[in-house]
Amino acid sequence: MNISNLFFRRECWCGNQKPLKSAKVEDVNCDTPCSGDNSQLCGGGWKMSMYSTGITDHTAKNYVGCYDSNDDDEPKTKEKRITFEMNTNNSPKRCMNLCNTQRFKYAATKDKVCECMNSAPRQNLKRSQSDCHILCTENPSEYCGGKNAFSIYKTVFSDPLGKVNVSHIGCFKNYKRHPTVNGWGITSSNLTPNHCVRSCYARRFPYAALVSSRECLCSFTKPSTDGKIEDNVCNTVCSGSSQHTCGGQNAIDIYNTGLEWRTHTVGNYYLGCFEESQNKRIFHGFSRAYDVNTPEFCSNLCYKLGFPYSGVTYKYECFCGDQPPSQPRFSKVDDKQCNTKCVGDANQFCGGGWRMGVFSTGLIDFEFQDQNDIGCFVQEDIPLSYRKFELINTNVPGKCSTICHNDGYTFAGVMGINCFCSDRKPDDDQKVDNTYCDIACVGDSSKTCGGEDRIYVYDVSKKFIEPTNIAPDKLLNFEDSFEQLNLNSTWSHDVFIAQEPDYEFVVYNSSEQNSFVDNGELVIRPTVQSDSFIKNGELVLNGCTKSIGSVSCEMNAVSFNILPPVVSARLTTKKNLLFHFGQVEVIAKLPIGDWIVSEIALVSVNNELNKLVLAKTVGNTNLKCNESDEGANFLRYGLEIDQLYYIESKVMKLKSENGWHNDYHTFKLSWSSDNNNMVFEIDGEGHRITTTDLPTNSIFESEFFLSIGVSVGGMKNFHEGCLSNGRLKPWTNLDNKAMLNFWKDRNHWLPTWSDDKSALRVKQVKITLSES
Repeated sequence: MNISNLFFRRECWCGNQKPLKSAKVEDVNCDTPCSGDNSQLCGGGWKMSMYSTGITDHTAKNYVGCYDSNDDDEPKTKEKRITFEMNTNNSPKRCMNLCNTQRFKYAATKDKVCECMNSAPRQNLKRSQSDCHILCTENPSEYCGGKNAFSIYKTVFSDPLGKVNVSHIGCFKNYKRHPTVNGWGITSSNLTPNHCVRSCYARRFPYAALVSSRECLCSFTKPSTDGKIEDNVCNTVCSGSSQHTCGGQNAIDIYNTGLEWRTHTVGNYYLGCFEESQNKRIFHGFSRAYDVNTPEFCSNLCYKLGFPYSGVTYKYECFCGDQPPSQPRFSKVDDKQCNTKCVGDANQFCGGGWRMGVFSTGLIDFEFQDQNDIGCFVQEDIPLSYRKFELINTNVPGKCSTICHNDGYTFAGVMGINCFCSDRKPDDDQKVDNTYCDIACVGDSSKTCGGEDRIYVYDVSKKFIEPTNIAPDKLLNFEDSFEQLNLNSTWSHDVFIAQEPDYEFVVYNSSEQNSFVDNGELVIRPTVQSDSFIKNGELVLNGCTKSIGSVSCEMNAVSFNILPPVVSARLTTKKNLLFHFGQVEVIAKLPIGDWIVSEIALVSVNNELNKLVLAKTVGNTNLKCNESDEGANFLRYGLEIDQLYYIESKVMKLKSENGWHNDYHTFKLSWSSDNNNMVFEIDGEGHRITTTDLPTNSIFESEFFLSIGVSVGGMKNFHEGCLSNGRLKPWTNLDNKAMLNFWKDRNHWLPTWSDDKSALRVKQVKITLSES
């Protein structure tokens, strides 16, 4: 519940709607002492004291899937869980919010029940999406599990916070009756864009909107591009700064806060109030009456059904359509004629007598390139079963691909009326000739949407790396002894501010201070920036290899959100040399120094979280985590697998009594397509890792590039409670001040660094490729 009320001393009421402003009275009318504490007041005669509970509607970010709720193999000592009986209020957003506020990583819905847990669901319990078919009581456009089945979501608490970033998206139209975005409101007499963005960031909202000189709004809703207007329309001076604007007349300034996650909630954009009649209806695609109807609810429903337009009327009714109202056939009238209060929220308006409030849902067709086309596949337990939409009358590849792309998925698949989204590509052995996908799409009969038990798949990531054309005689062998750094033909620098998933305390750059060739060796060395720059500076990376303008490329130091204190380097063959099978050999000396992490790995082009790690160490000489030795004497190698696959990584540890930093070592990996084993060799000693129990065809199906780099700190490599030389790790993972606390402790870790020993030194890289 969003709202709580205290009434007649002993009564407590809960609700989801704000009261009408017209119902507000002077505070002196709420003068009855509370029964539990007579020093406080609990309403009065037919008067309620109204409070906000702090609960907001967090968008369900990562849908994990449908899972069996009966785990007979679960240990008798269960993990801590909390169960809420939601009655008429259950929905993914509501459940996720409750679990998030209770600091749980997963939220599970089943009919009227919401359950919170910290452990990822077991893969052997996964069920078909069709088993989670119960409509949510609060939002019947969503599914809340099934009989003995949970619909499970990841909460935002499961994700580390990024870095606050005041990034202006633009000025947008904002109708008072139908706001462009909605969410958590903040009022301040000293409002500035920085204040608004920081406030929303602290509450884990990805968007901040300046509505007026004193009003800030935090939202999970991505603003619709239909509403973007010229920046000079937002000309209202902020109450806290005459140098900044805070919206304008019927306009708002919207910013990114620096937090990013998947969301299928795209802001609906108000097109106007239109006149219709019984014999001349505006939309014919879909219509239904809902007890929870609001403009936002209707637009989200139409979006998920594949319609670009929505309309609300008669407070209950939601309509969807493919075309906007055409004038003069449908006359646009004054907004005041759409004055019927919505049944789902009496503060909003849902049309009127033969008047419809019309909106754009934000759904547009995906712009395809040749690389998007993956092909036709046999449907076996739905290879793309991560998220499903039923576009009953509208399914076409373009709409399905847009929905999946907006939701942050890599692949989209169409099969009849069904649209499937996933980050996993179907196995190649399921691929068939495209002629088997010959069923006409319900949304456009000139296009095809899969076939009988066949699904057509598209890559919707829009990220394609063109492999370099290398002559066949050069493909088989590559060797670099580092007489010079070949930045044009072989290597390239990653240039960005470290973000998810590791959130290292590092800026990766191409400076010769951090990566250079010295006496036939590639040297990668971390350095620290000045205290003044870290706390007060502005960082804009030239040649940034991430999205220009994003928090990965630009950052300002604000309050405790300091700039990364360490500068380092990572070199890859991503732009110049991609390969699949063969043998890679690297001769290197690994660095030492507290909280330094070195890594030599093959990285998947399709998913950079999937790695074949040849060598990885931390630089702490004496590091204990959970009573286990994890220091510089231990080498890690093996398979790192993205958590998305819910398969444990296979990373092994190897101890060297003399450490991996005192001498050069040879790290070699051999693998091919015709066996189920990968052989890692360290100084000539073979260490075989069996992969017979892993779906390596789907996980490691792509080409690879070689990555060599040095990072420092972060949220992934060092667990909570780690002790370095008996001293507790100075930062807490997921803490907003993690990087600041790391920097404050520099008098302890910086003396363990040296120019010579804290550098990764690589003597030779040799790659022998094979065709299979």
